[in-house]
Amino acid sequence: MSNNTCAVVTPVGPGHEAAYKQCAESVERAFQAASGGFSNLMALRMDDPDGVYGSARARNMAIGAALSHGADWLLFLDADDLLSVDAFRDAKPYFDDYDAIWGQVFTFQDGSSEAIKREPQTDQTESLVELLKQHPDTALQSGHFVRASVAEQFLFDETAESGSELDQFLQLWENSKAIKISHPISLKRMNDTPRPRAVAETRILTRYRLKHGITAGSAPQPADYRMDLAIFGMIGCGTRELAHLLSVPNERIILDEPALLGQEWARHLQLQLSEFGISISDYDWSRKNYLTFQEFFDVQILPRISRLSCWGISTTRFDGWQQRLQTYPADKLVLCVRDIRDVVHSHVDIAQKLGVPIDGQFIEHRTLMSAAAILEMRSVPHIEIRYEEAAAEGGLGYLAEQLGVEIEGAPADAVTPAGPPNRFRTEQRPELIEFVNRIWRQSEDYSRAFGYELPSGSYGHVA
Repeated sequence: MSNNTCAVVTPVGPGHEAAYKQCAESVERAFQAASGGFSNLMALRMDDPDGVYGSARARNMAIGAALSHGADWLLFLDADDLLSVDAFRDAKPYFDDYDAIWGQVFTFQDGSSEAIKREPQTDQTESLVELLKQHPDTALQSGHFVRASVAEQFLFDETAESGSELDQFLQLWENSKAIKISHPISLKRMNDTPRPRAVAETRILTRYRLKHGITAGSAPQPADYRMDLAIFGMIGCGTRELAHLLSVPNERIILDEPALLGQEWARHLQLQLSEFGISISDYDWSRKNYLTFQEFFDVQILPRISRLSCWGISTTRFDGWQQRLQTYPADKLVLCVRDIRDVVHSHVDIAQKLGVPIDGQFIEHRTLMSAAAILEMRSVPHIEIRYEEAAAEGGLGYLAEQLGVEIEGAPADAVTPAGPPNRFRTEQRPELIEFVNRIWRQSEDYSRAFGYELPSGSYGHVA
């Protein structure tokens, strides 16, 4: 190779100006160390300080500019990354025979000046199927070479809110001759904790994995990811009871604590589906061939429940609630609330029922964090269900009116309560009264927002 030009494409978004200077310096050092057979190096810095264009459009504009200036190869590099000093030297043997070249994934750990290889990671490969079997954070990263004439054929999707980069990568692997070599090309300046993947990016990956037979099943269309009902409530607010009441075989199912975005293949969820009439074998209910439980859910469970007239979730877990509702948007968001004092007592009652020591620090932390989260969720259009009304006589009618659905219940027309309302008023243990009062006093905003008694004093009598 001689008299060839490599254009370095780097979008510089908001807040990345300083990082880009170090990035550009690393490119110059690498080119001086070994040119890789290129006679010219062209820097295409695509400035987008206000985030108007987005990375997809910025990269497409750079591809057009590179072609108009006669570039033969493009090096895509993020502004907050560094180029390996041996990048051109290590890639040189592959320029004649390949159209796209990736390297090993290396990142800088917090405070470290040395990039570390992420493990486990496949070494050199030309197999897309092999890459798709790997965890996405150790498979492909931006910081790669693409023949300019090939890049022109596979532009980034400017209409996609996210995931256009991964989609373009995988298109290149499907339609051109690509390789991942045994050396790094770019070095990621981030901590070593894999980042949460965007919803679109995760589903793009699942689509390719299904296409190449790595997972078995089917993925619904994007619109099918919507759920009808999302029920969030603190401990003891009746979320589980409500899910049970709303679930009707062959018509509606509300999944109890499904942990959709976690790594837990929860057996109680398998049992719930089985009781509802959706049987999934122990063999299929496994991590085999699935990167995450979310992928398993999307491929094995969602196609079955999305055909029902109503499906949803009930949960007392508020961590990552924004991402859950982004991943599975809810037509109706339900917030189940209860006097914070009864919430604390429910925590204690559960611990005692399980025969485990009462962890006051955990109960206090989870109660306060949940109260803060449910206050934040009030900014989203929602329906509020008060436990005190739901558990009272005529509670089923109250629930049906609030939710706008038919609910068949016990002849007495009452919700099976998770403990009686105002349970706290009967407590006699001084140390528990003091503990509950302390959390109540820290939750004044919650009590005010939902119309509960404010902690101006305390209940009971502490000896």
